[in-house]
Formats: sequence, C-alpha cells, structure tokens
Amino acid sequence: MDYKNASECWKEIQSTLNRELLSFIESFARENPEPAQVVFGTSGWRGEIGSDFTFKNVAVVTEAIIKVLKTDSDELKRALGIRDFEDVKNRGIIVGHDNRFLGPEFSMEVIGRLNREGIRVFFAGETTTPEISASIEMLNAACSINITPSHNPSNYSGLKFNPSDGGPAGPEITNAIQDEANRLMGEKAIPEGVSEPEYERIDTTELYIEYLKSRGTIDLDRVRSFVREADCLVVVDHVHGATRGRPPRLLDAEGTNLVGSKLFFLRTEDDYLFGGVAPEPSAQNMKQVEELLKRAKATYRIGVIMDPDGDRIRFADHRMQIPMNYFGAMALHFLYHYKGIRGVAVKSVGTS
Repeated sequence: MDYKNASECWKEIQSTLNRELLSFIESFARENPEPAQVVFGTSGWRGEIGSDFTFKNVAVVTEAIIKVLKTDSDELKRALGIRDFEDVKNRGIIVGHDNRFLGPEFSMEVIGRLNREGIRVFFAGETTTPEISASIEMLNAACSINITPSHNPSNYSGLKFNPSDGGPAGPEITNAIQDEANRLMGEKAIPEGVSEPEYERIDTTELYIEYLKSRGTIDLDRVRSFVREADCLVVVDHVHGATRGRPPRLLDAEGTNLVGSKLFFLRTEDDYLFGGVAPEPSAQNMKQVEELLKRAKATYRIGVIMDPDGDRIRFADHRMQIPMNYFGAMALHFLYHYKGIRGVAVKSVGTS
C-alpha cells in the first residue's frame, strides 16, 4: 500500500481498525522531517502521530524544555521551582507515557536527550498523570515529561510538562517552551541524544499510594476495609488506558477473591485504537458500566470510567451517571454536612 502521509493512513486505520497498518505510521513517525507548529498549553503539546508528532519534533520540543530549564531568568526559575540547571540535574526528571502507540519509543527519545545533558532520569514506563504528579513531590524531582495527549483520539500523542510542584505548567513556562520549540523547528540540525538511554526505573503506583497515605486526605485503610467487608460492587472501565492495573493495588486487592466478586475491570487489554471509540469518560462510553451496575444486587454500587492518562473521570451508580464536577460538589456536601469538616474549599477555574 502506498500512503502519501500519516493522516491518509490514519483515516484507513480508524475506519477499518486494521492494526497491521500501524507499521506505516511508525515509518512516518521516524522518517518525516517536516517541522510542526507547536502550541504548548497547560496540558502540553499534542499532534497526530507521524504527521506533527514525530521523533524529530519530539526531539526538538525536548531540546526546548532543556533550554528553558537552563534559563537565567529568576522569574522563570521561581515558576519552575528550581534554583538553576545543576539543581535540575541533581533532582532529576520523571519520564513516563500512557498506553498510546509508540509511547515507550518516544519516551526513550526524550530520555536520550536528557542523558546527554547529564540529567538524572526516573522512568515510570506506562503510568498516569496523577501518579506522575504525586511522584514529583515524593522524589523531590525537578519536573516531569509525560508522553500523553490525554483523552484525544487514537491517532494523537502528546507531550505534557509538569514543573516541580507536580501541577500543570503555567503560561510563563508553557509560553517559553512554545517559543523556543518553534524557534528550534527552523534549525536544520539539532544535537543527537545518547544511543543507549539510561534511567532509574520507578514504581509510580507505589509512590502514589505513599503520597495518599502521607497527605491523609483520603483514609485509604478505611476505603480498603469497606471494600472487603461491605456488600458492595465496584466496576472500573479503563478503556484500554494506562489506569489499568492500578485499582487492585490501591485497594490492596491483588491476588484476592475480591477481583471478580466485588471488583470488576473492563477493557484492560492492549489496544492502541481503543476498540474504535473515543477514549474519554463520556456518557456514551459509560453504558457498559451502567448495565453491570443495574443487573447487580449489591447494596452499594459504583462505576468509574477514566481517560487514558487517568486525569479525567466519570462516576455512576445503578440509577444515574455522575459527571466529575458534580462528584466534586457532592463530595464537598458530604464532608461538610455529614462529616462536619470545616475549612477552606479551593476550586479551579475549570470546575467553576
């Protein structure tokens, strides 16, 4: 088959779900020399794999991040939460990816360039955005680079940067990365990364559990006891994303009979095409979870669906769906009226 470009190939892949054609996409991703116009927001940079999101352009954006981390601007260093570039090298950078096509390979491209600069690298492998955020704090890392386009369709990948506080990068950071990346896109040659990337492997799920316990916001032991002892059913739809395998560890249920009796996990298989659906926690994608909850007889029933990198979530019980923003309001109501907790409530603009 002869495809003019990756977009043409992706159209056939998504209409036929022919996974064998992904080999053509990998060739486009490795061989396409065309620069991309980088738009780098709080959720990073996203592009179609093989068209905009290529190995060359991932290398360019990584070089832009390195350049920003070398900044002499005190204001930018404060925003990044670093003293200087030596601080970055010593504290290290966490690199991870979601379940997308070529995620591990793009991660190695990033790591090779960080290695060349003498930066310590922690590699998470397949992981979620919340886990990376918690791991930054637990390891006192300088920042993270996560290969994910969040809930975008299967033909997309992305590169998300979080500074030292673990949260989304502010505009003073993202604008600097964007400007430098677009400047470098015009360069004919950029430095090569090391041929054999080196890194320290980390378990971000374990670090996330340690983070939850250290903060005390969630009483994880009580949650685990409830699942073991109560007449309950929990159904989680991972939509083939990077959240798979996490809930059994969070609930201390690995290797127990809770899995398959009280805990059910849907769409956990490897599938770069997400079964042909948009990988987002939408009302439509929640239908399979709802059906299981309605058929069940347990006293307490809750369903969950998450996007590929685990930072978007939708809930349901056997009667109704609960969008994420509604769930936050319900949780606040419960804590205030039933738990008697008083204090400051903080919300983001996105949940206003």
